[in-house]
Parts: sequence; C-alpha cells; structure tokens
Amino acid sequence: MSKDMLSIGSDSKPPVLAVGEYLQWKVRMIHFLDNKDEKLMKSIKNRPHISYMDLPEQTTAVGIVVPASKIKKDPQYYTETEKQRVLIDKKVLTYMLMAIPNELFDRVDSRGSAKELWDELEKQMLESEKSIQTRMNQCISAYEGFRARENETITESYNRFNVFLNDLRRNSIKKSMSEINYKFLKNLKSE
Repeated sequence: MSKDMLSIGSDSKPPVLAVGEYLQWKVRMIHFLDNKDEKLMKSIKNRPHISYMDLPEQTTAVGIVVPASKIKKDPQYYTETEKQRVLIDKKVLTYMLMAIPNELFDRVDSRGSAKELWDELEKQMLESEKSIQTRMNQCISAYEGFRARENETITESYNRFNVFLNDLRRNSIKKSMSEINYKFLKNLKSE
C-alpha cells in the first residue's frame, strides 16, 4: 500500500500520520473518529473517564475525624455507563496508536490516554512543522540571495550555487530549470 493511501486511511483503518503533514492528518483523524463513533472525539476532548466514590466523613475509634473525600472507584464497581465510557476511551487510544508511524511511536507510546497522546502529537508535530517551514524559508533565502563573489571562478560559483539547489531539492522546493539557469547566469554577470 502506498504512503499516500496510508496517510488517507479507510473506513476501517485510521489515517497514518506522516511527518510534515500533521494538520492534514488531524482533520482526517477527526473525521475518521467521528465517522466511527461521535463519542470517540468527545473522549479525547473531555479526557478519559475516571470514576470516583464519595467517602463520607468518619470518626475513628480513638475519636479522630477523617473528612469526607473521593477515591478512585474500583472498576469492578463501575456502572454499565461507566464501563461503556472506559471502553470508548480504550477504543480511541487504540485508533490513535494505529495512526502513529513506527518512527514516532517510541516518542509517544507511554501516554496513558488518547487525550495525552493527542496533545503530545500536536505539540511535537507543530514544533516539527515550524522547524520544517523555517528550514524551507532559510533555503529559499539562501538561494535568492546567491551572488557570485569577487575573484571567484565560475566553477567555484557553480559549486556554491549547487549547494543551494540541493538544499531546495532536499526540502521539496521546486524551481524550474529556466529559472535556475537565469538566476545563476544573472548573478555571474553582476560581478
């Protein structure tokens, strides 16, 4: 299956996150989860369900008053509704883990809930996309700022110019051959 098909997903499989395509993946993932069950995205937005029991104020045998408090409810005492919410939380976490490529999995798999995983992916991917955009801007600026140096041979200029072109290609920035040739020749003559 092609990388493009994996990143799009299907009715039964979530879209796989590709580095540099977080914003598209996020939209696809929201639609995938909403299509599966509208409660899945609610689970991410509202955090996982944790049930608590109220403990009333108590007085110990020696007369010490223990104030009322809440403790986590043992899952064996969950109501049917609470059990359903926990299953929804597990299901959305499973879909999220399926949507993460292996190279990212080790960076986020310790998150205990879909909400924590969602937030961590967003943090890492948006920072990554910002750095990608910054790098692309730097490549374009270097290319556009290219000038032949005084006392530089044409071969030296060409080699320096090629470094900029390789950076553009490495960052998937397309320039036409005519534009590249024009840029190089124009800046040679500007000595």
